[in-house]
Amino acid sequence: MADDGIDIMDLTKLKLAINDAIKDTVEKVKFKAEAKAISLVPVDTGRLKGSITTKDLGPYDFELRAGYTNDVDYAQYVEYGTSKMKAQPFLRPAIQYARKQAIKDLKKEIKKIKL
Repeated sequence: MADDGIDIMDLTKLKLAINDAIKDTVEKVKFKAEAKAISLVPVDTGRLKGSITTKDLGPYDFELRAGYTNDVDYAQYVEYGTSKMKAQPFLRPAIQYARKQAIKDLKKEIKKIKL
């Protein structure tokens, strides 16, 4: 025990528990973001919907993607619109939803931590 009454082992356990909670939350939210984007994307042929996926960027981050598969090269036009077509956002709302879910889910996970 340190002079100030803080147990270094408890702090180490807390740090590890928080890191695990963050990783678990990111993993869960990644799938929620993908599902939200799929539910929001407008469907014509289904190719754009089928191209929505996530890519891990590390243990604490991911990327929500559309148009990286199936030779779908028009995701940005659907998301942002063109001079002849109004925007039909599906990625940005899914990301906003995921951010809110991440905060809620992380709070729940942190409350579960027992030392």
